[in-house]
Amino acid sequence: MGDNLVSVIEAQKVILAHVAIADGHLHQAEVNTAIAMAKEVPWMPRETPKSIRTQMRYLEKADVDAAIERVRTLPLAERVRTVKLMWVMALCDGELHPQEEIVIYEMADQLGVDRATVISVQPDF
Repeated sequence: MGDNLVSVIEAQKVILAHVAIADGHLHQAEVNTAIAMAKEVPWMPRETPKSIRTQMRYLEKADVDAAIERVRTLPLAERVRTVKLMWVMALCDGELHPQEEIVIYEMADQLGVDRATVISVQPDF
C-alpha cells in the first residue's frame, strides 16, 4: 500500500477523532462507528473497541491542521466524502452537539467544501 494512501487515511482518522471528541466526550457509539469505518478498508487491521478508543484519544492530540492540509490536496469528491464521514461520526450517538456542528463547518471550510455542499451531504437525523 502506498505511503500516500496511508497518509490520507491517517489524516482522515485525525479529522474524525476531532469531530468525535468535539463535544468533550468519546461515546461508545463513536468508537463503534470508527470500528465500522475501519472495516470498510480491507487491508486495515481489525481493532478492538479498547484499542480504537485509545487511538481516538491519541489522535485528538494530533495536528489537525496538518491533517486538513493533507486531505485538502485530494479531489473535491474525496473531500466531500470526508465531510460526509464527519457527519456520520457526529450523528452516530443520536445527538448533534453544537460544538460538533461548529467543528464540521470549520473543517469543511478549511477543506474547501462550500456550505451548501456541507448541508446537502448531512444525513437525515
